[in-house]
Amino acid sequence: MDTMDMFKIFEEKQQVSKVSSRRPSANTAASIAENIAKEDYFNTENEQKEVIKFLDEHKDNWGIFNLVTDFVKLIAAKSALTWPHKLVTLWIECYQVKLLRWQHLKVTKISNSR
Repeated sequence: MDTMDMFKIFEEKQQVSKVSSRRPSANTAASIAENIAKEDYFNTENEQKEVIKFLDEHKDNWGIFNLVTDFVKLIAAKSALTWPHKLVTLWIECYQVKLLRWQHLKVTKISNSR
């Protein structure tokens, strides 16, 4: 690994910290709860069915990275909905795991190609 590889790793870590410092919107807890109730997805039978389906599809040992990646994609597809605060926090943490893993694979590939 040379200096440029180290610089790329540092630069990518800076990008991750920008994601983690993002704050939730200024909506009040009451307005978020009201929007969630209007949208009729979270805390409903439909959500429960989707969670069970997701877990059934991933019950074989796919590996944690694939599980996290698929979770990030599934929840991102629901970006039009108002997310509960805990889901926002969880999604950001999972996205960071996915991003760090991708960066690790990228750096490993660069190092192995030399």
